[in-house]
Amino acid sequence: STKEVMYGAIAARAEHLVLKNCSVDAASSVLITTSSYGCVGGFVGASSGDTVIENCVNHSALSVNATDAESTTYIGGIIGLVQDHCSVVSCVNDGMIGCEGVSYGVGGIVGYGNGRIENCTNASSISVTADGKNSPSVRAGGICGIAGYNLSLLSCVNTGNVTVMIKTQGNSSAVSCGGIVGYTESGCVIVSCSNYGDISGDTLGAVTHFDFGGIVGTLENATIRNCLNHGNITSRFWTGGIVGVTNGSDSLIENCLNLGTISGTYTYSTAGIVADY
Repeated sequence: STKEVMYGAIAARAEHLVLKNCSVDAASSVLITTSSYGCVGGFVGASSGDTVIENCVNHSALSVNATDAESTTYIGGIIGLVQDHCSVVSCVNDGMIGCEGVSYGVGGIVGYGNGRIENCTNASSISVTADGKNSPSVRAGGICGIAGYNLSLLSCVNTGNVTVMIKTQGNSSAVSCGGIVGYTESGCVIVSCSNYGDISGDTLGAVTHFDFGGIVGTLENATIRNCLNHGNITSRFWTGGIVGVTNGSDSLIENCLNLGTISGTYTYSTAGIVADY
């Protein structure tokens, strides 16, 4: 049977929680093992309902080892998994996030997010290492790993470096990595966000997609408006200054600027704004 592993310094799971003006300082290490579903956050593992987290700062380093290929794991500097209409406002993460194993959604603020994330900052590095033989799906972002349906992500800043490494040869891996968001679901809106961190990745195995962007790795029927990338983007495959790859006819990129250096192994999949669409 599937086991749930929930961890947060304040609450493992929260519903209709209001948390304001708090800080966390102690480092945390979490092991996620056989056939489990994990949610790990600096403050809260998983939240639902009308939870509000406002003006909170995480100084705690998060170290997560997800050892099982079947594990689905959401990791965030503030909250691991955000459901329903939760709000994360004016929060800061400056604790390093390190993930070993199969980590599905990893973000400096939120691993998987619905609702609203506004005026938040990630100021520390994010490092994800996965085993290629397990066909991992990794979505990593400076603010949010996976931006869920109809998430509003407004006026956020990432200054931390984000790195993804698929360390062994094996079956096809799927990686989306961005300075703000790794992967968007349909209807997400990202407005007035800036990335200053370097975004990089490499793989020793086969890939189905390997999308790296200064703002978003993979944009799926979502909107990016008035965003800025200063970070350098380096990847083996699809590498873009704003977006790695766009999917869907309803994807929109408007009034965005890239000032970073873009370095890809293959020139056909490297571009200043969007590598592939």
